[in-house]
Amino acid sequence: MIKYKFHFLLTVSGLFLVFLLKAQPNLSLSSKLDPKVEQKLWGGKQDIFIILKSKADISNVKKIRGKENKTKFVYERLMATANTEQKTIAAFLHKKNVPHRPFYIVNGIALRADAELILQLLEFSEVKTIMADGLFMMPEVKEEKQEERTVEWGINRINARQVWAQGFTGQGVTIGGQDTGYEWTHDQLQNKYRGWNGTSANHDYNWHDAIHVENPMTTPGNPCGYSLSAPCDDHNHGTHTMRTMV
Repeated sequence: MIKYKFHFLLTVSGLFLVFLLKAQPNLSLSSKLDPKVEQKLWGGKQDIFIILKSKADISNVKKIRGKENKTKFVYERLMATANTEQKTIAAFLHKKNVPHRPFYIVNGIALRADAELILQLLEFSEVKTIMADGLFMMPEVKEEKQEERTVEWGINRINARQVWAQGFTGQGVTIGGQDTGYEWTHDQLQNKYRGWNGTSANHDYNWHDAIHVENPMTTPGNPCGYSLSAPCDDHNHGTHTMRTMV
């Protein structure tokens, strides 16, 4: 059930009781609500993420042999749980023509909702938490001075030095990434880029832009644009990860 808060307005022309009904979640429902969502509840639509109560039981994965078989088992269990447990809420959102995006690993649903919709979603018994969903920005990477650069401890732990000493330094290996895009002209990447011959660039079969339209579930705007024929990074994360790989 939803409780209502009553506000009273006194005017100079007389005494009027004006009831401004603002639905307030009761104690049991508000325990499901992220304080960040609750603070902006009456401020218009906001991005939220619904986490459902049920979790897939993958305990039997330890009895399965083979990486592919284990992966298949876990994937199928996660998908089955998400499809079953999200069915009622998904049907409710479809009926209201509310765009939403299901997730199966966490068993959750992302969408943009106003106060009325959030309060309705809290009523579903399947809902564990409604939390704020937002854009998480990676801080700018501080460039290290050449003399400060050393081999990271993780590289030493996997005995990479011994492999290098045998002449194996990654030569002849082609790697690829899928991320926010890539600043291929970065001084630590350009000479490693397969599409660069030292004089000119050929991006055919070396770059593919899979982003063709704006995703309604992400922050509006795309700095690089869509369906690009040359690499570009909408954020520094892709360039950061590719630098690590090369």
